Amino acid sequence: MRSCQAAAAVLILVMMVGMTGGARAQGKLGVGVILGEPTGIAWKYRLGGAEALDGAIGLSPSDRFRFHIDYRWDPPPPRLMHSRRSPRS
Repeated sequence: MRSCQAAAAVLILVMMVGMTGGARAQGKLGVGVILGEPTGIAWKYRLGGAEALDGAIGLSPSDRFRFHIDYRWDPPPPRLMHSRRSPRS
């Protein structure tokens, strides 16, 4: 069972790397490592503007395969208004 899960994780990783060749050139994809439970890879793919997909694939020490994906909307930070001082006479 464990070897089957490991093979599935490797297969998914290879497929993701193969599919993201064009995205990497445009700076839309980020890939990282997750340490702990589960241990695996994390990724974020920018759809455009403030929208993105992010997720992770990993294996936990109890031999469980884990996968999740999230839709993100990251609005720009609010603009701060600076007070203007009146000029001194």
